[in-house]
Amino acid sequence: GYRSYDPAVHWNPLLCVFSLLVALLVCAVLVVTAQKGEAAKVAIRNIRRDGNDSLKKLKGTEVSEDEIKDMEDDLQKMTDKFVKEVDKAVEVKSKEVMTV
Repeated sequence: GYRSYDPAVHWNPLLCVFSLLVALLVCAVLVVTAQKGEAAKVAIRNIRRDGNDSLKKLKGTEVSEDEIKDMEDDLQKMTDKFVKEVDKAVEVKSKEVMTV
């Protein structure tokens, strides 16, 4: 029947090299996934910064300080939500790669 291959037991240089290459590829995919996740979070935070800059420009207008504060709080909540979604997507992809 089918038995799993263990390079330590069934030593074959070609298969050992192949196993090493697969492990390196998995590591590379994990690194790229993490980098893409960080880039997405930076982009989300940049949007938050731009939004906060726009809200600061509203001070001294007909928009009240309380309304501006509420909008800043809403913007922060949205930022937190999307950062968590990115973290979850990176986690799911990393688990997917590790199970292949």
